[in-house]
Amino acid sequence: MRSTHRFPIPSARGKYSPALLTLGALFSAATLATATEHTATFEADLGGWTAIEDTSLYDWARRTGRTPSGGTGPSGAHEGEYYVYLETSYGNTPAKVAYLESPGFSGETVAGITFYYHLYGARMGGLAVEIFDGSAWSTVWEVTGQQHEGRGVPWTEQQIDLASQTVEKIRFKGVTGSGYRSDMAIDRVTVQMDDGEDPPPVTASVWTQSGKNIHYTHDEGGNVGIGTARPAADLSILGNLSKPLTGRVMMAANATEVFGEETRFT
Repeated sequence: MRSTHRFPIPSARGKYSPALLTLGALFSAATLATATEHTATFEADLGGWTAIEDTSLYDWARRTGRTPSGGTGPSGAHEGEYYVYLETSYGNTPAKVAYLESPGFSGETVAGITFYYHLYGARMGGLAVEIFDGSAWSTVWEVTGQQHEGRGVPWTEQQIDLASQTVEKIRFKGVTGSGYRSDMAIDRVTVQMDDGEDPPPVTASVWTQSGKNIHYTHDEGGNVGIGTARPAADLSILGNLSKPLTGRVMMAANATEVFGEETRFT
């Protein structure tokens, strides 16, 4: 049984400290540089992005729950409560254009962008991602027509590699369809940055301990406890270690959350 998960734990330098976990808790500690990301969840505002109407009658706007019109739009956000959408009722068709534009990335190198989209509606238009290189806008991704068969269909994740591009700004271009059933939506937009530095070589030291309740303390501060009873530690992992367990964990700064899919201790 082998799986990959992250288990955040405080570290004095605020960097990731990966650890290899086996039965009896075998850890190899190292330090890796963290990546920079700019994420807009739209829970409180547009997250630094700017809505521009262009020929559209309406801006990209925050919304919670379903969109006003029947037969189009998502039933709710991909995560959290809010997302942004482009309204296509009240004469805002056909082929009306609205943009959602990022802040400038002066002095930073954009490596990529990840976002979630939902395009449900029989009259759906098109959604595109464009980048500005300092002189002109160009399209790096686009989709046209209905992509989801209903309101409750899960959102689609889209990742775009921009490492080979010169990117000063990014924008979403929404083009309304031929009728009001063309509400399109976007949620959780993350722009990944490249700091231009390779991570340092991994150096590891091995620590081994057996027992029902064990602890590992990192040299730079912070500790993790694993056991059948809730251990007293910065990060407590409750589990049955009576059977072999292997896997890779990531311990990050200033957090106590355990996250990952299908985490098992039995």
